[in-house]
Amino acid sequence: MRINIVIFAIFVTIFVGCDKEEVFETTKATEQLSGSNPAVLSASESTVLLGQKLVNPYSLVNMQKAYDSLVENGGLKSSDAGKKLKPTHWYLRFLPKSREDLELLWGDKKLELFDYPLDYELIGEGKYRDPSIPEGQPGWMYAAVPVDYKLPPVEYEILEEIIIPKHGEDKLKSTAEDDYLLQVEQESLKLNGYLDDSEGLKSTGSYNPWGFVKVQNTSAGWEGLRGIKVRARYWFHVETDYTDINGFYYIGNSFSASEIDYDIIFENYKGFTVWEGYISFAPSCYYVGLNPSSNFDYYCNDYKDIWLLASINNGVYHYITQLCPANGISTPHSGLRIWALRDNSVNWGGSAPMLHYLSLSSSNVLEFLLSLTLQGAAYTAFATLVLPDIFIAPEFTTTYSTYSTLFHELSHASHYSKVGKPYWTCYINGMVENWLAGNDMYGDGTGTWDGYIGVGEMWGNYFGNYVCCKHYFGYPIYWESGEDWYNPGFLMYSVSLTGDLTISEIYSCLNGSVNDINKIKSELKTKTYYDSKIDEAYSYFPDWP
Repeated sequence: MRINIVIFAIFVTIFVGCDKEEVFETTKATEQLSGSNPAVLSASESTVLLGQKLVNPYSLVNMQKAYDSLVENGGLKSSDAGKKLKPTHWYLRFLPKSREDLELLWGDKKLELFDYPLDYELIGEGKYRDPSIPEGQPGWMYAAVPVDYKLPPVEYEILEEIIIPKHGEDKLKSTAEDDYLLQVEQESLKLNGYLDDSEGLKSTGSYNPWGFVKVQNTSAGWEGLRGIKVRARYWFHVETDYTDINGFYYIGNSFSASEIDYDIIFENYKGFTVWEGYISFAPSCYYVGLNPSSNFDYYCNDYKDIWLLASINNGVYHYITQLCPANGISTPHSGLRIWALRDNSVNWGGSAPMLHYLSLSSSNVLEFLLSLTLQGAAYTAFATLVLPDIFIAPEFTTTYSTYSTLFHELSHASHYSKVGKPYWTCYINGMVENWLAGNDMYGDGTGTWDGYIGVGEMWGNYFGNYVCCKHYFGYPIYWESGEDWYNPGFLMYSVSLTGDLTISEIYSCLNGSVNDINKIKSELKTKTYYDSKIDEAYSYFPDWP
């Protein structure tokens, strides 16, 4: 797919400038911002709003009041009077300010981070964005952590000392204190108006969240949302599970409340994440509301904002688990970041710069992009901090259109897995130099780096088309076998004419030294008994440089 010069602005800045800087420094470029892309700012209609601030029944103060009330009313022994409870956790929030801060938070897998506060009423379904935080900058990330937790060196604020009783955990590890704290919890909920006298929390182990999460494949019907994290929460009691291939989740640790809050988080257990716009500086978190604690199913319809994220997730999952093994090619590196821009105003479908694998500097990205008046500061800051590897630009509305672009870009990611950073740097740098010279970004085949571009685009076009046709839709995506000077149809004709070339053998030709068309033609001849047929396929196209 062709890549818009907005994205190349990032690349140009990266490869031309090498000065390291923080993206939150005030710069003249920020002051020069004349406006942001309205299509970007209004991309999401599914938003969560904060209602009233709630009285926290788990605060140390309120739990102590509940404890004293139980002693006074005979719920606990009178000999326990006067005991002072101690906090088990901190309710706090982090404020990351740099890429390093974000990487520390993302890398701590024991931290369960929320982009919304946990002591407010939540209204609506979708994503939350703190309106007090400037667009394109990370907002507060909320968490409840044990008091002895070794916090990452990121700015934080302790909001409250809290007590979280153990729920549904290994009984062999429970103590008498754990047991009476469950009584204190229920008393505090009653005293603060969350339970009445006739109502009570069920005993520990009453509710285990389970259900199915489905996404609508517009070409094939409903299918499970695969490998994503389902997060269940009642106040500060948080449990998670990952869905299986059918979209089924089951959370082993139980809840006492009959209704709990659910999030769907696009952090896949296969090692990739899906991000959206510049709303959140964490893998997309979609709040689906207060729902039953058991037997809760959720459906990602094609009219919901979550649909595109879910479709991208399943496409990547299918590519990694089935398409790559079936065709004998490498999967993308673990940690792949896919960014759904949801911007129909751009004139390109996607790109695979593999930014975070290239370990790129954020030097001058903001100022350079703004000088082109092609991108707002919010987008620029997000791209600089998150460094996405794959961009999916438009607000696709069908599985066919989403996968047509996605599989092309994933083909590039598999190519990167084989050739690595030095090759990809030449590949991207070649496009940048062509653009700076005022030429077609893919060159004409005569430029210093055009061979890298030609080989990469030939493979991406061919394999993206192949998997859509053979494995998914039964017919090809729109493509041109003679597109540009690199003619991706050369691979198709080579396979057709020789009859003994496999996808795996073509992929094996894409090593780090194959950086022009003649080299891939020579490599292909080593994989077939019919060398002359490779020449015949090559001769089919008259416009080679």
